[in-house]
Formats: sequence, C-alpha cells, structure tokens
Amino acid sequence: MHSDFESKCMFGGLGVFHNDQMFALIADDELYFKTNEALAEEYKKQDLAPFTYMRKSKEVSLSYFQALESILDNPTALANWAERSIKILLKK
Repeated sequence: MHSDFESKCMFGGLGVFHNDQMFALIADDELYFKTNEALAEEYKKQDLAPFTYMRKSKEVSLSYFQALESILDNPTALANWAERSIKILLKK
C-alpha cells in the first residue's frame, strides 16, 4: 500500500514528507512546520522559534517553526497546521 506521507531521518531528527516534500520536522522532542514569509510572521507573533542547527560552528536557521504546544493534543488543530504547511509546498 502506497502512502502520500513518509518520514526520513533529517538534521538529527525526523523529516515528515507529503509527496516527497518535507512539510514538518521533529527534532529534540519539538515539532516544527514549514513556513513561508507570511506564516513565519504569524509564528513569531506567538513567540514560536525557528528550527536551527549547527553547521561548521555556525548556527543555521531553516524556514521551519516550532508548533504551538497546545495543538499536539488536538488532532483537528494539528491537522490544520500541517495542512497550512503542505499548501505552502503546493504553491512552489
């Protein structure tokens, strides 16, 4: 059975993919979603941090932002946040 969703090891964590495009990342027990400029601003207003990692002694920030902790226990909210990130990938 083929699924449109899969996961792969990425950045020391787990990348979550839809149709071979990563829309979420789980690292250090945190969930991050793919953002564009407008969505990143919404996340920043909620004091949510971007995903960062160290590369050659330099901190690198990606366009993935921490998910709100309160959505983790709410399947509907979690699905809505995931859908927003997937839509960003579809607009590329």
